[in-house]
Amino acid sequence: PKGSTTMYVGNLSFEVSEHDLRGAFDGLPIAGMRIAADKETGRPKGFAFVEFDTEDALECAMKRNGEALLGRE
Repeated sequence: PKGSTTMYVGNLSFEVSEHDLRGAFDGLPIAGMRIAADKETGRPKGFAFVEFDTEDALECAMKRNGEALLGRE
């Protein structure tokens, strides 16, 4: 949506790290991210939210949809 700079990133490996996600969006300015995890076990849920500095950066990131990361697309 217009004005949004946050993107849902799904179908992630349960082994993904913040470093891995930053690498996937290399060259784009990231303001922050949150990898969703189970509150009780701390186990990752396989998705994250990535916030970019600008709408343009978000649009560039969305063009990378479908690229593999740690063996998952």
